[in-house]
Amino acid sequence: MQDDLTLPAVLISTAHDKLSHLIATDLTRRGVRVEGIGSQCPPALRLSRLLTRFHSAPSLDDPASFVNRVCEVMHERRLTMFLPSCTEVNRLAPFQPRLSKEANYPFADDRIVSAVSNKTELALLAEQCGVAAPRTLPAESVDALDPMSQLRFPVICKPNRSCDSNGLGVAATPDALRRAISKKAGFVVQEYVDGPLIVWNGVYRSSRLHAVFTFEAVRTSPAFCGVSVMRRSIHLPQLDRLAERLLAFIGYEGFCSLDFMRDRCSGDYFLIDFNPRFPSSLHASLDAGISFPCVLLCLTLGRPCPPCDYRDGITSLSVSGHIHRLFRRRPGGPGVPTLLGETLTALRWIHRSEESYLLRPFPFAGPFFSLIESVRPQAKRLADQALGL
Repeated sequence: MQDDLTLPAVLISTAHDKLSHLIATDLTRRGVRVEGIGSQCPPALRLSRLLTRFHSAPSLDDPASFVNRVCEVMHERRLTMFLPSCTEVNRLAPFQPRLSKEANYPFADDRIVSAVSNKTELALLAEQCGVAAPRTLPAESVDALDPMSQLRFPVICKPNRSCDSNGLGVAATPDALRRAISKKAGFVVQEYVDGPLIVWNGVYRSSRLHAVFTFEAVRTSPAFCGVSVMRRSIHLPQLDRLAERLLAFIGYEGFCSLDFMRDRCSGDYFLIDFNPRFPSSLHASLDAGISFPCVLLCLTLGRPCPPCDYRDGITSLSVSGHIHRLFRRRPGGPGVPTLLGETLTALRWIHRSEESYLLRPFPFAGPFFSLIESVRPQAKRLADQALGL
């Protein structure tokens, strides 16, 4: 079939298999022509035929050559916008001025990406604009504290620059902290905030918010201090105001995802992470009907944004994330029986999972969903029995 060059068209990076598939699925069903670029095309994208065309490009290990190829394809194919799928935002940030001009690239430049990706610097920025953040110190400065009496334990030891919970550790005592940081350069120590993880996603442009989606992490992987694997949508106007204040202060434009912890005692929100990219939990907003890729495209085209309202209490999850958390136990977290029971309870929500969303473009999806609906009552009963409900 010949490509329809009259449709709005987006070029997406295929560096992240799952997220590039999610973005392509969402934009395609909204009538957007989607083409891909990367060193290779993920098998799921190739089999689902979501992409009207795939363009080979140098690896992101050579970002300058990759950017040259992106700009070349944008001109040849008359594409509207280039979207990264995930963490390649960090490698592309030095080339943002050119990409913004030639490819309508709606993400931040190197100065801002470097600042918000540095957890020590992020905590200082938050403090300067009146947004609370846990006390964050470079690991090498901890020994200078008078027997660490100035730190409130437990504390989190994490890489100063990271994209997920890999490398994160929890220390309940000064001795445990010394052991945790003894051979780790480039790490920070952050005081632990006891409370749920709240993830705020939004598009901020021309001094206002154009779309917002917020969820509370019901379960995380690892189960103690991890990334969300089960989420429930909520509206938090107070958090919207805090995020808008922070973004205006640093001069941020485009999409971002902010991680907060809500203190159980005070109810205050503490900023712990700033992701200037699409998050691994993008499915949660898409499942609630909020398409951030589509919002960015509409802003680029100068068109009205699609409706961006959603209901509270929409539950979405990752089944593979639940299985993964069984093998990522941490001290202080739940035991294996509890984790196994919670994995079984995830089966009752499988129709709202990332995995089911990713299967929708395939021909066998219809019969698969019919089968899932038929066994959901039995799965729910087994899960309730496992948890003693």
